[in-house]
Amino acid sequence: EASRAFLTITMRPWLANFEQQIKAALLMTSPKRGMRYQVEFDTADLLRANPKERFQSYETAIKSGVMSPNEAREREGLSPREGGDEFSQAW
Repeated sequence: EASRAFLTITMRPWLANFEQQIKAALLMTSPKRGMRYQVEFDTADLLRANPKERFQSYETAIKSGVMSPNEAREREGLSPREGGDEFSQAW
């Protein structure tokens, strides 16, 4: 919770300002048709839950067919396992 509060209260306004400044300085004002540019800081590590919460979330996502076991393993920096790309048929 402390990381989430720090990000929301302290860092997010600064990051939003940096994102706007980068867009203004580096990106085309009118990109070519069909092209889209986005500048956004990746703050996922600051919001990362503890292992117990992550694994419970993965379990729910895998059982509901939203995520494959290998996708959960990839998020944890683990190697894929055989058959891990199969989705649950719970629905």
